[in-house]
This record gives sequence, C-alpha cells and structure tokens, in this order.
Amino acid sequence: MQETNQKLTGFAAEIRNIAGWAWALAAIGFLGMQYVFNVVVAHQPDAPPAWARPLMGLSVGLLVAFYMLMIGYVNRDFKLVARWAWILAAIGFLSMQFVFNVVIARQPDAPPAWARVLLGLLVGLILTCYLLLIGYVNRDSGRRGMSRVLWTTVSVLVPNGLGIILYFILRQPVIGNCPQCGHAVQHGFNFCPQCNCKLNPSCPQCQRMVSPQDAYCPYCGTSLPDPAVRSGVPQIEVRH
Repeated sequence: MQETNQKLTGFAAEIRNIAGWAWALAAIGFLGMQYVFNVVVAHQPDAPPAWARPLMGLSVGLLVAFYMLMIGYVNRDFKLVARWAWILAAIGFLSMQFVFNVVIARQPDAPPAWARVLLGLLVGLILTCYLLLIGYVNRDSGRRGMSRVLWTTVSVLVPNGLGIILYFILRQPVIGNCPQCGHAVQHGFNFCPQCNCKLNPSCPQCQRMVSPQDAYCPYCGTSLPDPAVRSGVPQIEVRH
C-alpha cells in the first residue's frame, strides 16, 4: 500500500509540473472543439448527423487537450527541442494546409470547405506538436544517458504518439556532472564514483540521502550535523 501511495504522489508531482497556461489552452481547445462541431458544423447544409457531432467533438477535443498538456509538460525544457524539429513542424503544418485546401479541394468527392479548413488546421496542429515532441525526445534522452537513436526511432515508429508516452513513462533522471571533477553522475548519488566528492547531504550512520533542513535522519533517526554544514555541499551541475 505504501508503494502505491508513493507512485500516486510521484504521478501527482508530474501533473503539477504542467504549466498553468497549458491547462488553460487545453480547456479552451476542448471547449472550442465542442462549439465547432455542435454549433458551427451543425449549421452547415452537409453537416454530419446529430449523433456523430458530439462524438467527434469529444474525440477531437480530448486529442487537442492532450497535446496541449504534453507541450505544457515539456515547456520548461522546450529549448531542448532540436532545430530540425522546428523546421519540420513548420513544413508539416503548411503542408497540411496545402493538402486539404488545394489538393483535396480539387477532388470530385472532396469534403465541404468548412471541413477542409477544419481538418487542415487540426491535422496541422497535431502534426506540429508531434514533431516538436519527437525533437524534444531526441535531445532529452541524450542528457539522461539514454539512447537518442533508439528513443527517437520509437517515438517515430510507434503509432498514435504511444512511443512518446512510453518515453515519458520510462525515462531516467537527468544525469549531472560532478562539481569537482566533471565526471557524469546519476541522480541520487551521494558521492562521485570518480573523485569521491560528496554530492548530496547524507546520514553519517546509514549514508542515505537527507534534506538540508532535516535535523534527524528520516531512515535511522540519527542526529544530523548542523544545517549550515549540510547546505555547504556542492550542487551537481545538471547537463543541458
């Protein structure tokens, strides 16, 4: 039971990392899709049947909201997105507008104009977010000591964005550098394996990591040194 609670706490912590503006955009996007399909599209002469419009609105709205939340989640590290991903995202968005509003419009059985515009924007937005997230995975996996080639390939080949979701579930903590020798150290290391530099405050009895504000070890109850001594431990330099 304790392990389950810890997992829930970790998941809740990840949810809190999503930027507030992303929640707002997700809500606006979801409600916007309901308005589009149930009001705007409903007034078109060749609109889908009444039972299909709410279903389409819910499906598309959830998809838009999901991608907005994903963008908000990686917002803090968005500078990691590779430049080629930005270029591909722009090309992909413009290409979808051309495909739906020019190529498909010339077909004898083309959808109505409102549907082409809506599909072009929707597919273009999804493709843009998808490519940017792939660019993020490409860079982020490298700084976490994971294979960039493998996870970029998984993100591209596994359909419906499941490869990207799998990456966020399985990704490792960010690898940092020892402040003394620069050797790569993983999250949770108390000492550098290369130069024995103390990286995090730890209990002198059980050697488990403690917070600089702790007066006693939460694991074995040992009295800890003065907070000023614990806070003087050099911080790991996070890789970017």
